[in-house]
Amino acid sequence: MDKITFLNYLEDELSRLLKVERDKIMYEYETKFFEAKNENELMNELGEPKEIAKKVYATSAIHDAEIAPNFKNVFQAIMATLGLSFFNIFFIIIPFLIIAFILLIVVVVGALMMLGPIVSVINIILYGFYWIDITNIIFSISFLGLGLMLLITGLKLIELSYKGILKYLKWCVKVIRGHAE
Repeated sequence: MDKITFLNYLEDELSRLLKVERDKIMYEYETKFFEAKNENELMNELGEPKEIAKKVYATSAIHDAEIAPNFKNVFQAIMATLGLSFFNIFFIIIPFLIIAFILLIVVVVGALMMLGPIVSVINIILYGFYWIDITNIIFSISFLGLGLMLLITGLKLIELSYKGILKYLKWCVKVIRGHAE
């Protein structure tokens, strides 16, 4: 494969990127070829265009997730990073699923606990005021408070986990690039 073919394959592989980003990356690689003494050595050093594109997509997805850390962007970053190597399936998906499951439980339990006062009001409507005593009111208010605390804690933990997952994904990309270069 010669330089032109390599760069054409690379541009084809980067077709999902915005034109501005793709042009910037293509300029970077064209500059590498311009500065290289031996094009064949450089191509061997760089690897296959498809692998380069996977790394670029993973880096781009991680960058997008850092700018707007929502579930969609973080999930796209995880999926892009999974494509880099087989070992990532075990070291990214399993911790992500465990963290997501625990956080989901915390948020759901918090939301359910906040239903205590609503259940008390429904009981008042259905059965009248005669069953009300101070302990029911105290328990309802305490469940509301505990549920609110759990819900807020769960949402803050989700925010922190986004940041932690993104740092972990960046580390994975660095490790893979370190092995490739």
